Amino acid sequence: MSLIRRQKEYTLPIKVLPPIYLSSLAIFTYLFIGTVLIIIAIYRIHYQILKETETNSRQDQGGAKEKLYESKLNFFTHITHELCTPLTLINGVENYIQAYAATSKRQDIRKIHFSPPGKCRGTERAYPRNP
Repeated sequence: MSLIRRQKEYTLPIKVLPPIYLSSLAIFTYLFIGTVLIIIAIYRIHYQILKETETNSRQDQGGAKEKLYESKLNFFTHITHELCTPLTLINGVENYIQAYAATSKRQDIRKIHFSPPGKCRGTERAYPRNP
């Protein structure tokens, strides 16, 4: 007899699993975290755009107020000039007439009444007064 023994073959099924960072749960977690980060990035960009828009609108309003103030200042400057120019001319003529009346020999010219400086020149009559 032969002493040859037959050995039984045993199989051990081994399943090689992927590393933990490639598992299904890890991939789901990566997708979830990525989605949250994208949403946060979109929110921050949107917030920055709103903030810049608000800053620009405030600057535009400030610029509009400056333009309004400048227009108001120009208006009053021009009105003052337009009023002072004729008054200056009238005052010059009045001074000339006063100087002529002071040196004139005619009595009726000396009776012309002129308003003193500082009073409103339109309220006094520049005509001879009858005594």
